[in-house]
Amino acid sequence: MLQSLQAEQVLAYELLPSYSPLLPFLDSVVTYTQASDKVQYLNGLPEDEELTDYLLRFRGNQALSEGLYSLAIEQFSQIEIWVFKDYLATALANIQLKKLAKAEHVLSRGTEISWPSMKFTDLEILYRLLDQIQQSGLLSLIDQGYLDRLGVQVGMAMGSTPVSATEPSLFCPATTPAIAGS
Repeated sequence: MLQSLQAEQVLAYELLPSYSPLLPFLDSVVTYTQASDKVQYLNGLPEDEELTDYLLRFRGNQALSEGLYSLAIEQFSQIEIWVFKDYLATALANIQLKKLAKAEHVLSRGTEISWPSMKFTDLEILYRLLDQIQQSGLLSLIDQGYLDRLGVQVGMAMGSTPVSATEPSLFCPATTPAIAGS
């Protein structure tokens, strides 16, 4: 995996203009992949690095995957243009830190936006996260009727096998074992 990434990095430097935002992103992914201790690498992230939403999202998802929930929230909070999975990942990190009210607030903000497209797994993850908050008795911003309709929509009421809302690879393909284990 590392050799493939390094080959792509060399090719990118040959083909892309020096100001391409892809170059620092590739550098960070390769450096992360080379790190023998991923947690130590993530905890020591340079603060002067040029940060794009893509790099922040990658860092946030890797931190989430490594159980560094506060760092994941910190990375996601710096993203300028959020995608729906950013809300899901941030809420998951807050749930892991037992900050359920904050998690619900994040999910509430995410559900107020009319998204042009959304994957079915995103809806299922949303349902599972909201259900987890509701089970604690802290669901207050999101109407129970919304949660019920969402549950029916994703098939929970019909006995389908749900995805695990705590699997970071659902938020970012870069957190798959191929990279996480490199």
